[in-house]
Amino acid sequence: MAGQPGTLGQRRGGPESPIRIYADEEAIEHLIGRWNDDTGEHQRALARIASFVPQFGDWYGEALTHLRKLQSDSAVYLPVIEQVKTNIATELERDNPDALEPMLKETAEKYPALAAWTRYAKTWRATRDSTRSARSKVRAAVRTAQKSALRHPAVRAEPSYADQ
Repeated sequence: MAGQPGTLGQRRGGPESPIRIYADEEAIEHLIGRWNDDTGEHQRALARIASFVPQFGDWYGEALTHLRKLQSDSAVYLPVIEQVKTNIATELERDNPDALEPMLKETAEKYPALAAWTRYAKTWRATRDSTRSARSKVRAAVRTAQKSALRHPAVRAEPSYADQ
């Protein structure tokens, strides 16, 4: 357990590194959950180790400082990440990727300690542009097909429903 904060911190780039959406939140929740399941026992075990290995005391203090920061960050940022993920899913379900860019921009300005907003915004812009291009091509193909069909003699000879 004691080594896990360092592992997570190293994956993130250190305790001061931003929390990465879709990358860090599960590991943070798991680590804090395990710590909170038996905080007293974890602290006693670390204190016993520090009593036998005095050099461990500095690391132990630093690890607890990083853990407290992680707990604080998770209380603030993990709910924001969950809300953003919900908004992303909602807007994509609505087929409305244009709504994502202003939402991500506002979140990035409001919560600079969260990482990857710029990268995700670029991805969604590219997705939005690809979708627009594909839709435009489909609309053009449908219009061409409609015009072609309307010029076909068999279609012109068919009585319309209004004639019946």
